[in-house]
Amino acid sequence: MRVKIMREALLRPLQHAAAVIDRRPQQQHPIYGNLKLAASEGELRLVGNDGEAEMRARVDAEVIEEGETTASGAKLVEIVRSCPAETIIEFVVEEGRLRIRAGRGSYRLSTLPAADFPSIDEFQGELAIAVEAGVLRSALERTAFAMAQNDVRYFLNGLLFDVEGQRLRCVATEGHRLALAERALAETVGRSRQFIVPRKAVLEIQRILAELEDEEVLRLEVGPNLLRLQVKGLCFTSKLIDARYPDYQAVIPINAERTALIGRAAFREVLQRVAILAHEKLRGVRLEFGDGSVRVSADNPEREEAVEELDAEGNARGIAVGFNVHYLLDAIGAVSGERVVLRMRDAYSSALLQGEGDESDRHVIMPLRL
Repeated sequence: MRVKIMREALLRPLQHAAAVIDRRPQQQHPIYGNLKLAASEGELRLVGNDGEAEMRARVDAEVIEEGETTASGAKLVEIVRSCPAETIIEFVVEEGRLRIRAGRGSYRLSTLPAADFPSIDEFQGELAIAVEAGVLRSALERTAFAMAQNDVRYFLNGLLFDVEGQRLRCVATEGHRLALAERALAETVGRSRQFIVPRKAVLEIQRILAELEDEEVLRLEVGPNLLRLQVKGLCFTSKLIDARYPDYQAVIPINAERTALIGRAAFREVLQRVAILAHEKLRGVRLEFGDGSVRVSADNPEREEAVEELDAEGNARGIAVGFNVHYLLDAIGAVSGERVVLRMRDAYSSALLQGEGDESDRHVIMPLRL
């Protein structure tokens, strides 16, 4: 294999392909830390695979000699990224190693056979979902932060896609809070479906969406156990989490008739200041609702205390409730509007936080005992 390509054309596709590789491949599977490079017909194809997800990227290149190999994805990205702008990168396979020429520099990387490189099982799509890039980006931004990390309840280490008709719901929870975003699809789906996308795949989809125009319509193809997204020279495939997601609608408070309307920006600023003196482990703040106001306070074992008061409309007078301040801040940052609405039954039940007049984004937070 021998191929030449400009650094600027290569870097982004290389970074995308390398995003899914295993950064710490196990000794028995070192090839999961490699990228596959295949050159033919004026094109360089880059493939990353960690056994759970696969990213394929392609870019036009000057192919002098066709061929394929695999080499460390992390090292390839670092070498190409550190090269000066407008450098011509040349890849040559010589004596079982990959030689990289970049300007006056030369690098040799060890390789593993391309024939041993893993591939995601053959994809068979059962459902196609058309959605605008900006719509999906917004839904993920307002829910993905609530996914669990390394929870033994593995189905929580991902994000639920619930599609029906022309409606998409994205839902994430880690047991103590829940984030839900409802959006309209570009087209009506042929059948309703729920599927759980792993955390790593959600983060990669977000990286892809960050480079797209809001109006661009994407097609997500869903198979029995796989999700595939193809756009602009990229093909991302991920295994789905094989599990049943909890009944998220049962968690959303229905009869929470005590409400408080609070200025969103002022609420966030007060919480950020009061949190400075909150307990380092609990991270709890107390909200005490009075006539037209809410008292926000926090303390810690060093007998330090922070107290602030701000305006609050509604009928929540008499309720004193504690919340994890980070959960509140995440939820406030994920809703729109000048004011937030906090809906509660009492100090012991979960609360629902939304933007005023906006039913599309809902955030449920469990209370803390302080």
